Amino acid sequence: MTRPIFILSLPRSGSTLLQRMLTASESVSSAAEPWMLLPFIYALKSEGQFSEYWHVRSVEAMSDFLASFEHGEQVYFQELNHFATRLYSKASGDQSSIYFLDKTPRYHLIVEELLQVFPDAKFILLWRNPLAVAASIIETWGGGKWKLHAYKIDLYRGLANLVSCYKSNSSRIHVVKYEDLLTEPEHSMQSICRYLDIEYEAEMLSTFHKVSFSGSMGDPTGVVDYTQLSDKPLHKWKQTMANPIRRFWCKSYLKWLGEDRLRIMKYNKSVLINELAESPLELRTVFKDLILGAYGLFYALFEPAFIRYKTKKLKNWKDSVSHR
Repeated sequence: MTRPIFILSLPRSGSTLLQRMLTASESVSSAAEPWMLLPFIYALKSEGQFSEYWHVRSVEAMSDFLASFEHGEQVYFQELNHFATRLYSKASGDQSSIYFLDKTPRYHLIVEELLQVFPDAKFILLWRNPLAVAASIIETWGGGKWKLHAYKIDLYRGLANLVSCYKSNSSRIHVVKYEDLLTEPEHSMQSICRYLDIEYEAEMLSTFHKVSFSGSMGDPTGVVDYTQLSDKPLHKWKQTMANPIRRFWCKSYLKWLGEDRLRIMKYNKSVLINELAESPLELRTVFKDLILGAYGLFYALFEPAFIRYKTKKLKNWKDSVSHR
């Protein structure tokens, strides 16, 4: 039976690169991004879920059910552990694998529960400069446009969850910085391998580009752009954040993060602000950012994605009635 490894990170933090480097070893197998554990953990959460079956009522029923026998929630977590571990073992296929690596960035929403469900698992926390994460989201998922409102849950709640979890469970979690992974890859991977108690292989640094995963989830960007380790991603964010509106947001975001969180992540607020000013000021995208910023406020207040879902459901109902 394989043991699980979880990479804990925000999206756009280099988790796909680390996943490929680790699975270059015969000791580690993986798949794209399972997302498997989210609904099982949210089965006990009354918030954060919308469903046709009325999720809040389902949580009440589940709580009643687990209360009907001793240590109900603990038993549920134990059974979830057994179920997930069996699936990971089947997905690994290769019996020589010691570990199965689950890389699902949105696990930052359930990180505390993950540590409860898997007391014997390995957890690798991958930090990246938070301003670079935001810039990468803009470039990769926004096509260069200001669309951070759609990823507020990652940039704010997700990051706060990861920091809080690490503060409480630092002895169980191995930390690596994305910047170190690119500039000191051998040292970073040797440290990870010691934590996993597997043999370090130099091929992890050179053959990771040959690693591919089944499934459509995951990040194809780095796979296409980089076939070898490069420090280019460490500097691109400054140009992305070069206009006045984006720089203002960056400073506000760093203020929200605060010195304590940044210190835990091993970043310095003053250094990041100084780096932010290194690129020449860019004015081309200011007007578009203002328009998209206004839409972001509307998005936050009215959740148009939810409205579209309800409109589609209403249309489907009308169509079904008209065809009777």
